[in-house]
Amino acid sequence: PLSFGMIGLMLLYVLPEFAKFYDGFEEELPFFTSMVLSLADMLRSNGVYILVAIVALIIFFQWWKKSDSGARSLARFLFNVPLVGNLLHKYQLSQVFHSLSVMLSGGMPLLSCLEDLRNSASNPLISDGLSHATQAVREGESLTESFKDTILDTDLSLEMIQVGENTGSLPEMLFNVADFYDEEVKNQTEGLLSLLEPALLLFMALIVASLLFAMYYPIFN
Repeated sequence: PLSFGMIGLMLLYVLPEFAKFYDGFEEELPFFTSMVLSLADMLRSNGVYILVAIVALIIFFQWWKKSDSGARSLARFLFNVPLVGNLLHKYQLSQVFHSLSVMLSGGMPLLSCLEDLRNSASNPLISDGLSHATQAVREGESLTESFKDTILDTDLSLEMIQVGENTGSLPEMLFNVADFYDEEVKNQTEGLLSLLEPALLLFMALIVASLLFAMYYPIFN
């Protein structure tokens, strides 16, 4: 926020002062400086309209993501975002398997567990997968078979669930899968943040340096 505030201050207040100073120049300003000054002038002249447009977009986005089609499209998009999508998928699987493990350990029937999880799932794609699994189990399929070809289908989860069903230790295996995904999410999140922080700082530094260059280049030229 501080970096964005500094950039906004430079665009809205500092650059216009330099523009007044450069008005006395007889020489034509460099292209980059002229472009930045035009951007600053556009933001100052249309700031209210831009703010209204941003607020309108936020309101529309909030309405859209609450609709059934919007929620599904957003969930599908997030799952396909590089790095973030894989992380979100593992987190969602961890939540499902943790809850299913706790419910089964408490003595609830498998079908009731799946129905409760389906009704409480916040992600529509996860809800669809649980709905398919619920119907398959109701028709006599095993949990392993019911998860196949759904968003809940991963090599690790199916192998561990199959072992759990064959050995009568399904709650324990589900807990192990969830614990494994929790650890993966933690490690990947830490790695992603370690890359994101310096990248963001570098990006903001380049923007500030570019604005400073645009302001002072005509003087040194």
